[in-house]
Amino acid sequence: MAMKWPSKPWSWRTKVCRLKSHNMAMEKFQYPLTGFHFLVSFELFPQTPYDVRFQEVSGLSMSMNVDTVSEGGENRFQHKLPTKASFSDITLKRGLFLHTELYRWCKDAIENFDFKPLNLAISLLDEMHAPVYVWRVFNA
Repeated sequence: MAMKWPSKPWSWRTKVCRLKSHNMAMEKFQYPLTGFHFLVSFELFPQTPYDVRFQEVSGLSMSMNVDTVSEGGENRFQHKLPTKASFSDITLKRGLFLHTELYRWCKDAIENFDFKPLNLAISLLDEMHAPVYVWRVFNA
């Protein structure tokens, strides 16, 4: 006996197709993002919205190291246990910032070797300069 698909307009198949077309329209609107640019907000400094912008940000990645442990008495199974997370260095390129507290912070680090870790938020902006994604970084 052949399976017969429901022919009513309110069937589950129609709902799935409508959801897919709606999601595709949203993805088409947001992706691919053209002309990446980033807004970096440093927590300790008062800033204006156009204070610190960068054209390229790299190093927003994390990796997790694991230890492999064999199960006692059963050699067929190995368990992988997480041990330590490691983060890559964040690199900010082609930046533009006004003469602000950030400038003084960088100058102190270079000239006086006075390094103070800061919390920051890195925002990926679209062509209308609205944030699309935000990464929070602690003690950078």
